[in-house]
Amino acid sequence: MKKSAIFVDASCIGNPWPMEYRAVNKKGEELFRSKTFPIGTNNIGEFLAIIDAIQYIQTREIKGHKVNAIIYTDSQTALHRLASKKPKTTLPHNNQTKELLIKFQKALIRLKTTDISWYAIEKRDTEKQWEIPADFGRK
Repeated sequence: MKKSAIFVDASCIGNPWPMEYRAVNKKGEELFRSKTFPIGTNNIGEFLAIIDAIQYIQTREIKGHKVNAIIYTDSQTALHRLASKKPKTTLPHNNQTKELLIKFQKALIRLKTTDISWYAIEKRDTEKQWEIPADFGRK
């Protein structure tokens, strides 16, 4: 079975700043997109995008669709966070970060209760392969 691709990326111009993330397929069709969080970081967004991509695959498989996909990210930091299973953030806890930090905590639980070794997650080399297709183009 041919593997499909899920490309994930986050956008946060400034640190911290409003942040969102999304996933697209090879055709550039958006598979999912987060809301825009008022305060976030690119690193949190990249991490959450991968976790949500895993959940996207799991949801389709529960519904009986076989998903054979590679998740591509351009974030080495997000990959390190996945491998450590102990990602952290220094975002302050306040009204502007509350919803994002709750989502981050839920992602940590998912990470600790999911065997991510079943999922192909790879770093895309943007210097050799251009921008990741999920890029927001907001440099």
